[in-house]
Amino acid sequence: MTLWLKAKQDQKTTTETGNFIQDLIDGVRYMPLNPIGDDRGTLVELFNPKWENIEEPFTYCYQTSLLPGVVKGWAYHKLHKDRYVMISGAMKVVLYDDRDDSSTKGKINEFYLTHERPGMLTIPEFVWHADVNFTSNEAILMNFPTLEYIRDAPDKYRLPPDTDLIPYDLYKKPGG
Repeated sequence: MTLWLKAKQDQKTTTETGNFIQDLIDGVRYMPLNPIGDDRGTLVELFNPKWENIEEPFTYCYQTSLLPGVVKGWAYHKLHKDRYVMISGAMKVVLYDDRDDSSTKGKINEFYLTHERPGMLTIPEFVWHADVNFTSNEAILMNFPTLEYIRDAPDKYRLPPDTDLIPYDLYKKPGG
């Protein structure tokens, strides 16, 4: 049998307007942001209080980076949501829903965040998430969590990236 007969056709991953098609975990939101460019450069609103799909106030913000080839995760939060926006570079964010009361329990979502096509990814409480920098450049993102960081009692719970408790291989190579 010839090799081309064994190949599988790619599935549709975007709408006609270029938005991602993905059956999202309950409570996960992805909102594309709109870069505006002119002869001086670009401007991207990272937050606007008039946005209709923002449910919680913006009370805290920080920037974090992920070096090339680094995998960070798994983690979840009990008290707050994360809201990621890529500032520079690219990375994959993997989500896993292990919530017993969720209609999407057991579901995995993958998001490839880039600064070229910015968006805000909202990760609900109790949803496991991990970050993977699969590029040769540092990835920098802003997080607008719904609760400020509590240094004496951080709202962060972790598992190692290679845990067998989550059915996802964070070390698999892209495109495979």
